[in-house]
Amino acid sequence: MQDRETVRGHFRARRVWPWLGMLLLLMVAPSYGKSYQRGGYHFDVAPAPAWVQVRKVADHWPVDAPGASGERWRFWLMDTQIDRRHGHRDVYVDRVYEPVSQEMVREAGKFAINFNPDFETLTLHRVELRRGGAWQQRLNPDTVTLARRESSFDSSDMATGEVSALIVLDDVRAGDVVRISYTISGSNPILGGMEAEKFFSDWFEPILERHARVWWDAGLPLDVRTSKGLAAPTVVSQGDSESVSLDLAKLPAVYNEGSYPRWYSPTGSLNVSVKRSWSDVAAWARKLYPAPQPLPADLQQRIRQWQGLPDVDQRIAAALRSVQEEVRYFGVELGESSHRPAEPAETWKRRYGDCKDKARLLATILRAMGIEAYPAMVSAAESRGVHDWPASPNAFDHVIVQVRLPDTVLWLDATQTQQRGPVRSLSRDLLGTALLVSPDSHDLVDIQRQPSAVDHIRIDEHYVPDPQGRGVRLELRSEFRGSVAEGMRQQLQVKSVDELARSYSDYYRRRFGELDGAAPAIHDNADTGALVITAQYHLADPWVEHAGRAIDLNADAIGGLMNLPQVARRSAPYAIGVPVEVEQTIRFDVPGGWSPINLPVSQQWGDKAMKFEHRLEIDGSHVVLANHYSGLAEDVSAADFPAHFELMRKTREQIFTRLSFRAPAGAGDTQDRDQRLDKLLRGVMEQSDAHGS
Repeated sequence: MQDRETVRGHFRARRVWPWLGMLLLLMVAPSYGKSYQRGGYHFDVAPAPAWVQVRKVADHWPVDAPGASGERWRFWLMDTQIDRRHGHRDVYVDRVYEPVSQEMVREAGKFAINFNPDFETLTLHRVELRRGGAWQQRLNPDTVTLARRESSFDSSDMATGEVSALIVLDDVRAGDVVRISYTISGSNPILGGMEAEKFFSDWFEPILERHARVWWDAGLPLDVRTSKGLAAPTVVSQGDSESVSLDLAKLPAVYNEGSYPRWYSPTGSLNVSVKRSWSDVAAWARKLYPAPQPLPADLQQRIRQWQGLPDVDQRIAAALRSVQEEVRYFGVELGESSHRPAEPAETWKRRYGDCKDKARLLATILRAMGIEAYPAMVSAAESRGVHDWPASPNAFDHVIVQVRLPDTVLWLDATQTQQRGPVRSLSRDLLGTALLVSPDSHDLVDIQRQPSAVDHIRIDEHYVPDPQGRGVRLELRSEFRGSVAEGMRQQLQVKSVDELARSYSDYYRRRFGELDGAAPAIHDNADTGALVITAQYHLADPWVEHAGRAIDLNADAIGGLMNLPQVARRSAPYAIGVPVEVEQTIRFDVPGGWSPINLPVSQQWGDKAMKFEHRLEIDGSHVVLANHYSGLAEDVSAADFPAHFELMRKTREQIFTRLSFRAPAGAGDTQDRDQRLDKLLRGVMEQSDAHGS
């Protein structure tokens, strides 16, 4: 029960508070309609545009909505509205989120907005925080910072001109609701208004309300696509405008299973664009790749040298390696340079370029040698998933080269490095689908892998025990081809031989204990593409049992491919990666008088995505464990994954072998006997000292 003074004071506070609150609000409220400068960049502060439908944030989270309990983070509102009318592009974003747990407060207190000041402007509308049911104004323009995203060239191979507006909120607590809304106006003029708009329908946290809407000029034919079973959006005509909108509520968090193929998205989406064909996009791209200017004299001289090589494959390989290795990958994608490649002559002279610069240079060089070649736009992010996009330039984020030969078609990536061997066996990334920049380009084409372009690993381990039966000599030979060889070469470019030697010896120490050995020897065959590393170690005492002899052996090259995913029961496809062949043969020389016991049996199994064979061979005084893995597919469907998961588990178990032997009496026991005798003598001496004292 409250006393009279408390009640009286409370009453006075209620009468004064509205005036005090209004005064404080005026003190901290931003000046709407004002522009704020930060160095060479600026942002504006203003109310939301008139065309925007500003949503009201719910007062409470319904108990029947996903996220009512047990979440660390939740979105009260995710609203994206885009105006594409009259040749403009304005994107309004309204995010309302809550850090439910204390651990998420750090993330809630900062918010970054990226935009490109070359053709976009940023306008902030709201920065607010709700605590105890009351909204607080938190938009203080003086604390908003603007900084170039690529402020350090050391940490980026790309300069895009993008700027980040960083908003930092003070005093954010668990349970606070934060609201931030803004508009980015403008679009890259090089795209000519051909962008498609993509909205995610759900996310990895629960969402109470999700709204998405895009306005177009009336009468335009629209290409509207949804995924993940989303209902068709609402299309409304209103005067000279037409809107496409999606309104959803009470969305559960998408469970992140991880290990998704590139072409698959775990979230639903709405894609909207003016209806056009891929032929229209190809025509747009051809304008960005006109006939090149004359090439520099030194490059023309190189081309004449390459033309003297014995066959077309060698000419292609020489040109490819030159562009890959002599022209470093670095992109200055400012303004039109985001999509328009530099002149090949310029790229060669400055010795750097991004994917489109290097692709245009390579295609130009090949055509100068009479080889038909064209740039090809691909999506490194979505691979063959671009088939689900409306036809649009922003479906692509990378450029490679298609080479047409009389008997085959090659796909070459001028941004790769350390590729060696026959040009037809070069590995490729999982890029899936391309749109050619060629006169005959009218639709997407699938990227086919050359039959010989398979990654290959071959490991041979030879174990030779000492005559005394304690130490073991280990002879290693590792051969890599394809992208695994490229990865090894890249490591060797940044690691010294000493670092490699230390890495190898430390690995085998973790497996077998103390050892001695020399630095590995490296043999790189540029003609075949094979990278071979050999090493030899003396394992001091690798045995895990001394009553008899046993040693733990492991086909680790296959084991690295059998790391089980965190989620064993999936609703999404599972990504395997580039197909690879792995052969790991373990050969153990059996000393005279030793008898192998409890040997593993030969096994084999497989499915549509993999095959595995474990074969035991006994050849006189040798035990051979031959392991062979074949990756047959890039991914596994959700329906096939349970069976595939079991095969992975079985393979993981099978590649570990404890090789045991029954040794003759006294074999390898001399050192054991000396150690036991020494221990016994020390014990007797300690007892004698104790009695003497």
